[in-house]
Amino acid sequence: MLRVVTYVSRKSGSRAAAFAHLAPLTYVLTRSRSDFERNVLDIITQADCFDVLTCVKVDHDAATHQLRNLGPVPFATAAQGLNDDHYELLLRSRSFTRSDR
Repeated sequence: MLRVVTYVSRKSGSRAAAFAHLAPLTYVLTRSRSDFERNVLDIITQADCFDVLTCVKVDHDAATHQLRNLGPVPFATAAQGLNDDHYELLLRSRSFTRSDR
């Protein structure tokens, strides 16, 4: 599977675009800042391959080791900061036509 993703990303010029070809919907759990000091939400925006259906700010609950829902956040607001906030996203791929869904 990794080879397929790498191949598609080279053709499209974007790894995010590669994920857009895999499935009509993609669930993402991420920090806004990557380990390489890039804004992950900005990368999703720049890829221009997805429509964001939901964006929820979450936090790790140390007592239960589960995610605690802190509430929905507009994606544009979440994408502005470069911090360690965590978000759950549901993305709809623009690669699939309405008849494919």
